[in-house]
Amino acid sequence: MRKRQELHPGRSRWTLDMLRAACFSYVRVKSRGSFKRVLKRLRISYQRARTYFHSPDTAYELKLAYLKQVIASRQEGQTAVLMQDELTYYNHASPAPDHCPVGQQPKAGLAIGGEKTWRVIGAIDIFSGQFIAEQRQRIRLPTFVAFLQQIQQKYPQMKTIYLILDNWPVHFHPDVLAALEEQQYPFPFVQPTSWKAIKPSEKYKKLNLPIQLVPLPTYSSWLNPVERIWKWLKQEVIHNHSFANNFKELKLQVRNFLKRIQAPSQQNLSVAGVLNPKGIFAEQLRKAGLTL
Repeated sequence: MRKRQELHPGRSRWTLDMLRAACFSYVRVKSRGSFKRVLKRLRISYQRARTYFHSPDTAYELKLAYLKQVIASRQEGQTAVLMQDELTYYNHASPAPDHCPVGQQPKAGLAIGGEKTWRVIGAIDIFSGQFIAEQRQRIRLPTFVAFLQQIQQKYPQMKTIYLILDNWPVHFHPDVLAALEEQQYPFPFVQPTSWKAIKPSEKYKKLNLPIQLVPLPTYSSWLNPVERIWKWLKQEVIHNHSFANNFKELKLQVRNFLKRIQAPSQQNLSVAGVLNPKGIFAEQLRKAGLTL
């Protein structure tokens, strides 16, 4: 069948009549109802579109292959593999569906006095489900280095800790790289050109943390299971919250949630989508010993 753009260059979607006309040479039916039944047998239906985004990274496949290699090469007791991300939440409640009596719409409160924000940084061990997290008003370079130290303290016996993360430039600041062992990532890190002239701080050089940074392909959040943990946090605490004018209490609620999920657990792995036997990393996880 010819493409819609060729037959109807001014239309962005197929209509039933357009489809019927395009298929008429080999699907000769007399009515629209008959044509609908043909489409049903062919498993073609009228569906709502979903938004999507493709990574613009020209090295996407190569970086994904390296990422899979890192996961598959994990060795029990010698290497750990974690995925990391940051989240911003607000004093204003985000609106979401909820169960309530008919005619009483759920409420998502807005704060008096303007918007306030808070940040969470977290990482999940994709083999044990352990979740390490901190929240701060801002996540700056010292905060990130301190978080890396916290990760290392959780794995004192590990020879190498692989930390898979996005391409926020702070992750690859010269001071951050100075705090780590020599990096083996085969692609260049995303850094502003001006950073090339920065001389790393001597205090960070002394840390020599056994952490290897593994950036995701640019703009590929669907590869990071921490995104699902953030969704879980939003569903349980942040959506429709009643603390718009009590930001301190909201932060406490978030802290309690993060504390509750910090221990290794199958639930964390399940929520994060890691245990999906058809997941994008399923084959590599199985090779490294995880039962899906």
